[in-house]
Amino acid sequence: MSDDETKEVPGAPTVAELEAKVARLTAQVDIDTKAVESATAAFKSVVKSGDVDKALVVAGERTEAQKVLVKSTSQLKTAKAAVTSANYAASAEKIASIHDRVREGKLSLTDAFGQLESLGVTKLSIERSEETGKIIINSTGPAVKRTRGAGSGTGSRGQTLTVDGTEYTSASAAIRAFFPDSGPLNRESIISKLTNAGHEVS
Repeated sequence: MSDDETKEVPGAPTVAELEAKVARLTAQVDIDTKAVESATAAFKSVVKSGDVDKALVVAGERTEAQKVLVKSTSQLKTAKAAVTSANYAASAEKIASIHDRVREGKLSLTDAFGQLESLGVTKLSIERSEETGKIIINSTGPAVKRTRGAGSGTGSRGQTLTVDGTEYTSASAAIRAFFPDSGPLNRESIISKLTNAGHEVS
């Protein structure tokens, strides 16, 4: 996250709520997996019996069970990503503090990255803004898109964002499609809000 990306998402679920959702979905995936296994066993049994009509019925039931499993598995993946994103966002203030120390020359990039890694950061970069001449530090965490530059306000312009398979011209366009009344948010907050709402973001 860049230094102007430390705002919390209004009304976003707490980490505890997200973790509870992960627990529920983990249990659901286990149930759905067993349902698929049961349907598959039933299908094999019917096929051996030679009852074609019943085999077609059981095959349909197995297909439906597989669809349910695919859906719950996808929801679990999204929920886990939301937990990771929320934990990363919760460290925003600490990350910003480390950025400040680097900018002030009080901390080397190597030492800064070591500290940032413990907060979920996976990539650290530094550049100078062509518009302001100021040093810009970007920290990227898991499941969080990297934004560049400072002069773009929310940092969400100029970069496409795909939500539930549909590509939008920017993160702002995506958030307006799902939350028309949403106020201005930076790109990271938009991604976090969409992810926490259960959408697939890439």
